Amino acid sequence: MSLDRLLTIINNEKKTGYILGDFNINILKSDVHVDTCSFTDCLMFLPTVTCPTRITETSATLIDNIITNASLINPLSCIIYSDISDHLSVYLSTDLDSPKAYVRSCYYYKRNFGEANLQRFISNIQQTDWDIDNYDFTAFSETFTSIFDNCFPLEKYSLRKNTTPRKPWMTKGLARSCAKKRKIV
Repeated sequence: MSLDRLLTIINNEKKTGYILGDFNINILKSDVHVDTCSFTDCLMFLPTVTCPTRITETSATLIDNIITNASLINPLSCIIYSDISDHLSVYLSTDLDSPKAYVRSCYYYKRNFGEANLQRFISNIQQTDWDIDNYDFTAFSETFTSIFDNCFPLEKYSLRKNTTPRKPWMTKGLARSCAKKRKIV
């Protein structure tokens, strides 16, 4: 089973996974290795080690790692220096009593700033008595907010599964790219 397929299965089953080993993918050169992007960007598995784990006289590569999709609490990753192998050992320590992962709502809200609503807003603003001498700021703010909320109400929209970001930092564009990649694979 390929690493990409394994990570996809773990994500689809909404399980937390820790995978460790010699991946033979130099994460220090992630811009060169397409494979690195597949598990870090689209599959949400992130490396926990960030320093070289195989050091020779001519190169230093980060090919041994622990990757996870878990929301880690107090993570501590280390590289253990020893002469046992030409690769250095990696270590990860974290609190297991982690809170529930980011839970997203099935809906989101946004305002409709369409032309009809905009014209209605302008009309209401023009028809309002703005006698500034008799208004204090609180009254002004309440009046303006009331007109704004009435003309541009919050509308509820459903999130589509294949384009909905799985993490707060993931853009809709990345989610679409991941969905497209899943169709190809």
